[in-house]
Order: sequence, then C-alpha cells, then structure tokens
Amino acid sequence: MANMDFSVFLRSLSIFAIVAGHLEFLNLPGGSLYLIFLSGFNFVLFTMPKIEYKALSRSTFNSQVFTEVYFGYIKKIVIPTFLYTCFLFVYLGQFYPASLLMISNFIAPMYGEGLSFWFIEILLQILLIFGLIFYTNRFYYWFKFNPYSSMFVLYCAFFAISIVCRILWDTSDLLNRLPHLMMYVFLGGALVALSTSRNKKILSTMALSFISLEFFIFDFNQNVAFLLVTSIVTIWLRTIVLPKAIIPIITLTAMSSLFIYLTHFQSFSLMKKLPFNSPAIVNVVFAFIVGIIVTQLWKKRTALKEQCSAQLNKALK
Repeated sequence: MANMDFSVFLRSLSIFAIVAGHLEFLNLPGGSLYLIFLSGFNFVLFTMPKIEYKALSRSTFNSQVFTEVYFGYIKKIVIPTFLYTCFLFVYLGQFYPASLLMISNFIAPMYGEGLSFWFIEILLQILLIFGLIFYTNRFYYWFKFNPYSSMFVLYCAFFAISIVCRILWDTSDLLNRLPHLMMYVFLGGALVALSTSRNKKILSTMALSFISLEFFIFDFNQNVAFLLVTSIVTIWLRTIVLPKAIIPIITLTAMSSLFIYLTHFQSFSLMKKLPFNSPAIVNVVFAFIVGIIVTQLWKKRTALKEQCSAQLNKALK
C-alpha cells in the first residue's frame, strides 16, 4: 500500500465517469464538472507560481511574462484539440467551422453531429476570461498579496452570476454549457488549492456548500451533486491509500485524460466494426488504451520527428 495524490485519483475517476457514461457501461455523471474544478486547482498550484517566479523582480504587472506562461499553458490544450479535430474532418470529409474555432457550445449541444468537444471549449473559454481578469493590474496585485481572499470574492461573484443568469435567461437548450455559468467551478478549484490552513478549509467548505442551492433553485442535478461531494472531499483529503500496483496505472490514466477524452468515441467506432459485439467494459478499456498510446506518441513527437528526419536524410544519401 502507498499514498497517492487524491486529486490525481479523482481526475482518473472523472475521465472514467465520462467515458463509461458515453460508452454505456456505467452512469456516473459529473466527471466533466470535476475536471473543470481540477483545472482551477492545478492552475493555481502549478502555473501561477511560474508567473510569480518570472515576474518576481518586477514592481509592476509584466504582461509579457504573463502571456508567455499563461498562453503557453493554454496552447497545450488548444494545439492537440485543433489538430485532432482537423484530422477527423479530413478523414470523415466533413467540416464544421465552429468546432475548429471551439465555440460550438454557443450554437447547439450536438453541433456538427457531435464532432465537437464542448468540455474543452468551455475550459478554454473559462481560461480566457480568467486571463482577462488577471490582465487588470489591480486584481493581479490583490491576488499576489491576498490570494485566498481575492479568489474567495471572485468565486462568490461568479457563483452569483451563474445563478442569476440562469434565473433570468433560459439556456437549457444549450445545456447551460456556457463559460460564465461554469466559471465558478474553475474558481472553486482555485480556492481549494489556496486553502492551506484549517480556517481556510472550513471557509472553503462553507463556500462550496452553497453549490447545493442549485437543488432548491433548480432541479436536482447529479452532475452538480458529484461536483459538490468531490470538491469538498478534495479540501480535506489530499492523499488516498491504495495498492502500489495500481497507482502507476491510475496516474497514467489521469495524465492521459485529454487524449482519452478526444479519442474515446473514435475508439468505440473501431470496436463496433468487429464481427461480434464486445462487452461495454472492453470498449471502455480499449478507449483508455488508445488514449494512453496517443498521449505517449504526442509526448515523444519531437524525438520521433528527429528520428524520422535522420532516417530520411540517410535514405536520401
């Protein structure tokens, strides 16, 4: 037995919930919301310190440093998503511009016959809004000197915006998949990452508990219920004890979540071409294997490019 980062475990569980639901193996709604929450959590833990470190000697907000680090983080999501979308369009002989522009969530839930990735689109839109907020010097320095307080206020503000907007404007035809309605989820993750003391953890628990208001104002929602439970657990449980043998598998799955999400429907299409009906669990496992393989190939693309170039030069000689 060994300790494992609980957020990594939940990231793996969330991508499993998404794929298992889509491939009709197991209904575990809420994985997408928690991944947005976790994006905020990881951004504050791992990306913000890079901005702070590079801008340490500056007495004013360094927009160049911020752009370099911030959009360097965003392009790690945009580039593979854009390239994979282009590949699908070329292979299928179809083209849907809003999918390439990553704004299909503003048009229809099943835009382009499903050839769009709404979760990634919303995450990118949230990151752009978050970036615009940080471009205002006042908020940036408020965050720099009072990180927890500033994120707490921002979380509360966007949670209120989400509730009020849904009361005033019915966006259920878009399944409420809009960045300003889900921004509070990202900020909730950021708030939890900054909850470094017992008092802050208690305050964050109270703040996140207000998510349950959704059940009274709107209908009960399993996605929100999953988010509520997992987000509060993330505050108080930072590690989980698991058998050593499965920790590397869970970690690999979590680190491959982007490509698992991008490729799981196409993996399922391949399985459906078999002359027999494969069990749903087999389809899920195959989708994970494909996503992990594509992730590893993507990570090694530079080495593969150099190797192919060397072999080509050798052949030409």
